[in-house]
Amino acid sequence: MPRFRLTAAVILLSLVVGACAPGPAPSPSRPTVQSLAAMADQSPPVSLTRQQYIELTAETIREELAQGSETGLQAYLDWGRSQPEPYAGARNAVGQMLIQALRAQRTDGRSQQQIQSIEAMLRTPVKAVAPEGYKPINFALDQGVHKSKLAEWWYYTGHLNTPDGTPYGYEICYFRVAPVIYFAHVAVTDEKNQRFTYERNFYKPNAVEFATERAKVKYGPVASDQTGPFAYSLDVPVGGKYHLLLNLEAEKAPLIINGDGLIDMPEGQDSYYYSLTRLKIKGTLVADGRTQPVTGQGWMDHQWGHFYALRIGWDWFSFQMEDGSEYNLFGFRKRNGEKLERYVNAMLGAQPLHGRDFRIERLKWWRSPKTGRNYVTQWRVTVPQTQEVFEVEAVQPDQEVASTKLYDIAPTYWEGRCRIVKVRPDGSRVQGLGYIEHFDYTRQITAD
Repeated sequence: MPRFRLTAAVILLSLVVGACAPGPAPSPSRPTVQSLAAMADQSPPVSLTRQQYIELTAETIREELAQGSETGLQAYLDWGRSQPEPYAGARNAVGQMLIQALRAQRTDGRSQQQIQSIEAMLRTPVKAVAPEGYKPINFALDQGVHKSKLAEWWYYTGHLNTPDGTPYGYEICYFRVAPVIYFAHVAVTDEKNQRFTYERNFYKPNAVEFATERAKVKYGPVASDQTGPFAYSLDVPVGGKYHLLLNLEAEKAPLIINGDGLIDMPEGQDSYYYSLTRLKIKGTLVADGRTQPVTGQGWMDHQWGHFYALRIGWDWFSFQMEDGSEYNLFGFRKRNGEKLERYVNAMLGAQPLHGRDFRIERLKWWRSPKTGRNYVTQWRVTVPQTQEVFEVEAVQPDQEVASTKLYDIAPTYWEGRCRIVKVRPDGSRVQGLGYIEHFDYTRQITAD
């Protein structure tokens, strides 16, 4: 994913900037959600201030404690004991804010124990910064959660058909930002009726479940689990109109991004990254109260690492072609369209391909009536390495996953089902389907 891959980045940067020295403890007042949302949704994006991140983290933990749950507090304590120098200041400031809040609100024995636990963690010596050694992806372990990493997401998309051939697309993405920020985005595209339905929700730590040994992730009612080496189940309600109950099983080996599973993020450190590029789907879809069997094909991405994004956008393409090939094209850029890094990863049958160049022509634009943002809905993408050209068009223009709530600090983006035509070097044409994800452009540009 990328998925809306760097969504949590506006939060992550504040862990790094100015975090080495604790500084004065912030006030234990509640965060101003209006200012958080306004800052996060500016274009180009800006970082939350360090104090705003601290307030948001501490408030999440404080609210859970008030409800009698210590899930978030324990996650913070575990995270705080392992933080190296760049993040120790944020750790200490959150701890001081929690201590102040606990002292102000309660004086019972349990709150005193909680204060003592925080104080003991804050006395943990700070670790020196040391580069991590490279470890190849181990699928027996790495499909699960990586709690020591700052950012992680599990991302599913797919294309479904009912028995009468009615097509649907879906997006499901779980985001995790250490230590206690969790949010999920889910969406369904109803191509026949030109209807796009989505939800963006934040979840408290006590509403979240993970497994370390398998890809089990549950955020409130949005749930997925690993049922085999590369098999998964999805149980996902969407917007009160749809419910996905799907079983997915990989038909190919994982695509290890860039050959070693590492991608150089423009800001922060590398991210581990793999894709399952063709998942056979069987299950049911509840649409407007009617339950129907569905079949189709899906895609899954998983990324984790110490990374963030502040000034970048991206264009991410996933293509599943009828000739059995799949393509993961990932291009970083500035919001004005200036090109940064680009990565080509593909499965040509069972053979992986890795490269560093593709070209984008933007043929049709759509301006969101909801947000006023500019997105592309028709592209021509050229991969010089294979001498192939991809004609890409969205099945409907409005597939914007927009932030609509004051407390929703994640950026707005476009994530949509598309139809693909691959033109081979000999001129022959192959049909396919895909999902495209990109941030808005501050100006319309045709080609790079």
